[in-house]
Amino acid sequence: MTIDVNIYNIIEKISRLSNHKNLKLPTLQLNEITDKISNIIKTKLPDPSNISHEGYKVISKIRFQKFYKKYDLSDIKIEIDSIKNISDKIFVKSALIEEFSSFKSQSLSKESIFNEIFEDFKIITNNYEFINRVNDLSEIMFKFPNNKRWKDLVTSAFDLSINLENKTNSVKCQNRIIDTIYKLDDNLAKDLVSRGIDDSRKTISDLIRVHYENLKDVNTLSQKTETINDNVNVENYIKSLLNNLKDVNSNLVKAKKIVDLKSVLITASKLPLNKSIIMYDYYFKNIASANYSKEELEKTLNILNANIKSIFNSDLIINSIGRIKESKYININDNILLEDNNIIIKGTERYKAIEIFKNWIIEESNEFLYIIDPYFNPKDVEFLYTIHKCDKNIELKVLCCKYFEQEEVINEWKKITKDEIENCEIIFTTFRSNSEKPIHDRYLISENSGLRLGTSINSIGSSMKFSEISKMNKQEVNKLLSEEINGFILGKKKEVNGEKLDRRTYNL
Repeated sequence: MTIDVNIYNIIEKISRLSNHKNLKLPTLQLNEITDKISNIIKTKLPDPSNISHEGYKVISKIRFQKFYKKYDLSDIKIEIDSIKNISDKIFVKSALIEEFSSFKSQSLSKESIFNEIFEDFKIITNNYEFINRVNDLSEIMFKFPNNKRWKDLVTSAFDLSINLENKTNSVKCQNRIIDTIYKLDDNLAKDLVSRGIDDSRKTISDLIRVHYENLKDVNTLSQKTETINDNVNVENYIKSLLNNLKDVNSNLVKAKKIVDLKSVLITASKLPLNKSIIMYDYYFKNIASANYSKEELEKTLNILNANIKSIFNSDLIINSIGRIKESKYININDNILLEDNNIIIKGTERYKAIEIFKNWIIEESNEFLYIIDPYFNPKDVEFLYTIHKCDKNIELKVLCCKYFEQEEVINEWKKITKDEIENCEIIFTTFRSNSEKPIHDRYLISENSGLRLGTSINSIGSSMKFSEISKMNKQEVNKLLSEEINGFILGKKKEVNGEKLDRRTYNL
C-alpha cells in the first residue's frame, strides 16, 4: 500500500503544480511527462500484493486528466462504482468533484456525485472511519455554494466523536475536527465546541474548549505587529509564527516587511535560543520574501544591518552560536527591471513577465492600477495575487469583456492564498447586439506610466509564442485614459462605432 500511496502523492503534486502558470512547461517536456505518468498508472497501480481494488489507479487518472484529456467520465464513474470499500469510494468521488471541469464529456452532473457521497456515508458503520472521512473531505466539500448538508454531516461526526467510549480517542477526534473546521467556518467551530456539555463530559469539554482557544491564538498572534504582552501563551505564539512561516514559504500569504516585524525581535530577545531561533528564522524569511521599491529596499537593508548587529551582540547568541549547525543566509535577488521601452518575453518566461509586472507596480503605481484585458477570466486571479503581494494601497479595477460570477473569482483566490481577497472592481463591457469585443488591446495603467501587453495576461510567457511588453510614458497614458479607457471605467461610454454597449460590474 505504501507504494501506491507514494505514486499517487507524486501524481497529485504534479497535478496541483500544473495550476501555477509560473511553472508552465514546454510542450515537448509536458508530452514526455504525460507519457511516463500514463504508463505508470497503467502498469504500476495497484500493487496486487497489497490492494484488492483499483482505487489509487482511478484517483490517479482523475488527478491526471487535466494533462491527459483522454479519460471518459462515464468510464471513470464505472471504475469508481466497482470499488468495494465504501470509504475509499467516497474519497475517490470527492477527487472527481474537485477535478470535474477537466472532463469534456460530462454525462453526469457534479451535483449528482455530491448526492451520492451523502448516500454512501449512510452505509459506513464504523464510527472512526465515518469521523475521519468526513474530516478528510471537509476542505473540498466546503467549496460548494450550498454546503449546509455538509455542515450537518460534520456535526454528526463531531457528535459521534463525543460519544466514543475511549475518551483519549474521543478528545483526539474532536480536536482534529475543530482543527479542520476552524479554518473553514469559525462559527461552526464555535457551535461544535459548545456541544455535549454536561457533568459527565465536563473535563473533556474543557479540554476541547482550551484547544479551541489555543487555535484562535495560533491563528491570530502572527498577525500582531505590536509587542506581545506577558499574558500571551508563548508556545502558541511560536506555533503561530511557524504556521505563518509555512504559508509564506508556500506563497499562500503575503510576506511581512521589516517595519511589521519589530515585535518579533523584541519578543525573541526575551526567550532562550531554543525558542527564539524560530522567531529569527521567521523574521529573516519574511524580509527575504517581501517585495520592496528601490527606496524601501535601501532603508530595509540599513535597518537589517543594525538589527543583525544587535542580535549578534546578545550574550545569549554569542554563547549559543556554537551549537547552531547550519547558518542561514538571505539572498535578495536582483530585480528584473524594464530598462528599455520594449522587451520580448519567450513562451517559457512567465516568471520573467510576472517579475516585470511586479517591479513596475511597486515603482510606478501609488494611487490606482487599471487592468485592461478583454480576455481576463477567473484564473487570472493569480495576477491579482501578485498585485496583493506588492503591498500597495491602491484603487484596483479590471476592465474585461466576458462575464463571470464573483463567486468564481473568490473560489480561485482561495485555491492560491489564505489572505483575504484584494479589494477590486471588475467591470464588464459588451456589445448589446453581437458577441464581438468592444476592447481589443491589453494594458496595465497607473497614474505615472503604463505597460502595453502584446497578449492577454493569462497567456503571456506561458505559451510557445513570443510576447512583447512595452512601456508607456505619462503623456501616452493620459491620452489613452481621456480618449478611451475612462469612458469604459466610469460608464460614460455608451456605444462604440454606433453599437450600443452593456455594462456590468461588481466589487470583490
